[in-house]
Amino acid sequence: MKIHEFDNGVKVYDYHLLAIQRERYKRRNVHEEDEEDVFLSIVKKLPPGALYVNVGSAIGYYPLLARRLRADLRIHCFEPLPRHLRYFRENIVLNGFAEHDFTIHKTAVSSATGTARFKDSSYASALSLNVSNKPSKRNLIKNWIGLIFGKDSASSFLKVATVRLSEISGLTQSSKIDFLQMDIQGFEEPVLNAYFSTSVEQRCMVSHFLVGTHGLSIHRKCRSYFENSGFKIQHDEQDTQHQPDGILYAALAI
Repeated sequence: MKIHEFDNGVKVYDYHLLAIQRERYKRRNVHEEDEEDVFLSIVKKLPPGALYVNVGSAIGYYPLLARRLRADLRIHCFEPLPRHLRYFRENIVLNGFAEHDFTIHKTAVSSATGTARFKDSSYASALSLNVSNKPSKRNLIKNWIGLIFGKDSASSFLKVATVRLSEISGLTQSSKIDFLQMDIQGFEEPVLNAYFSTSVEQRCMVSHFLVGTHGLSIHRKCRSYFENSGFKIQHDEQDTQHQPDGILYAALAI
């Protein structure tokens, strides 16, 4: 079976990828050219035994890269789409790891704990958005492209378990998260809104956030949540040159 190996050593099965992704990798052979260097800089400076939480893990690229870089990290992954969970587990074995090297949660991080409708659209899969949180025109185009080049001819909906970001300590078994990375296709604003609306005493503490944003309005709102909650913006790039998502990196000011 054909394998794609990135320049950082991470391997995935080629059939997991979209044609548009393969074309992008010809320019620089990493998953997201703009975000890769930011991610590496964060992971390398985490303290020994740090807790890294990846929300929207898809086929496992960033968790696998983190494990390659830091064997000491505790890695928790949140991915509700069954197909991507299967691909992720295949890639764990492909990269020489065992599933117990990661803690995988078949749960979507959302603005409320319970269940929700989840749209299966390959890499554009996401929780259903209400009217006030529609994705940007740019992200709708991205979703359309994903459907054209993806494996499915049409999207479908499934019901998934959800958990509020402020409450994931019950799953991670830790009230402190050293690094949380999130790419959830336009739902990042309501998730962060709900998180920062919860009192400090009642939510898990996150030291570093790396968030993929989907549209200017969402990007600005997410940035304001960080700025109004004691975080310092370390990287702010809404209009990325080489990937479809914006990037926000915020670190808790000590």
